[in-house]
Amino acid sequence: MILNILKNNNFLIYTLALLPLLSLGMVGVAIILFALGAILNFSNRENEEQNYFKLSKVILIYSMPFALYLIALLWTDDHRIGLRMVEKTLSFIIIPVIVFVFKPFKTSLQLKRFSQIFVVSCVILVVVTMVYLLFNLDYITTAQNSYFLNIRLRQSIEQVPLIGEHPIYFSLLIALGLLLLFYNRFKNRIVNITLYSVLILGLIIASSRGVILALLVVIIFIAFPVY
Repeated sequence: MILNILKNNNFLIYTLALLPLLSLGMVGVAIILFALGAILNFSNRENEEQNYFKLSKVILIYSMPFALYLIALLWTDDHRIGLRMVEKTLSFIIIPVIVFVFKPFKTSLQLKRFSQIFVVSCVILVVVTMVYLLFNLDYITTAQNSYFLNIRLRQSIEQVPLIGEHPIYFSLLIALGLLLLFYNRFKNRIVNITLYSVLILGLIIASSRGVILALLVVIIFIAFPVY
C-alpha cells in the first residue's frame, strides 16, 4: 500500500530541488529519494524508445568528473583519499543515469516545478545567510582592512548553521538558480523581480569572481546565441 501511494505521487523527485538547503549528509538522502521516485514512476514502454548508443554518450559526458577521478586511482599514492574523492563524485554518474534512463520528469510542467522549487530554495539560502551575516556584522566589519573583511565575510557564509556552504559552492548554487529562473519564471512579474534581486545580491555578497565571470559568459551566449 505504501508503495502504491509513493508510485502515484511524484513528490519524491522534487526532494533533490531542495539541494541548496540541505547539509552535506542530507544530499545523499535527497539523491536516494530522487532515484526512488524516478524508479517507482518508470514505465517499461519508455525504455523501448531509447537510443542506447546516444544515451550512453550523453551519460558519459555528464559523468566525466566521476570517470576522471576513477582513472586517477591508477596513479595516486594515497588510495584512501582517492576513493573518498570518487565517492564524492558518485552523484555525477547516478543523477545522469536516473534522469536519462528512468526519465523522472514526464511533463515540462514537472521540470518547471522542479526548477522553481530549486530557485526558491536558493532564495531561502540567501535570505538565511544574509540574516546570519547581519547578526555577525560586528565581527565582519571590525577586520583590519578590506582583505581581512572579505575573508571574514566568506568564512561567515560557510559557518551559517545547518545550510552553510563554501562561498564558491554557494555562488554556484545561486548562479544556477538565476539561470533556472530565467527559463522558468513565475507568472507574477513582481515575484520574478524580487527573486532576481535576492539572488543577485547573494552572488555579490559571496563575491566569487570566477563564478560571476562564468555566469556573465553564459548570459552573453544566451543574449547572442551562436547557431
